Amino acid sequence: MVSTATLQPKIYVLQYDFVTDSLEKRKLHLEAHLALIDKQIKTGNIVLAGPLGNPPTGGLLIGRNLSPNDLK
Repeated sequence: MVSTATLQPKIYVLQYDFVTDSLEKRKLHLEAHLALIDKQIKTGNIVLAGPLGNPPTGGLLIGRNLSPNDLK
């Protein structure tokens, strides 16, 4: 018999700070970054993601059952 505890999703919270000039640097990768986030939201792997601050000084991502391959 499988324990119900093994069926619970693993929740991950990733909070990060932007480096100097990251708002300018991220423009080169923003389209691909948003496409990856959108793909993972549609699969249910990412629950919430977005920038923090105004202007943004970092970001937050809440995901579940993610593997390193999901983030490539």
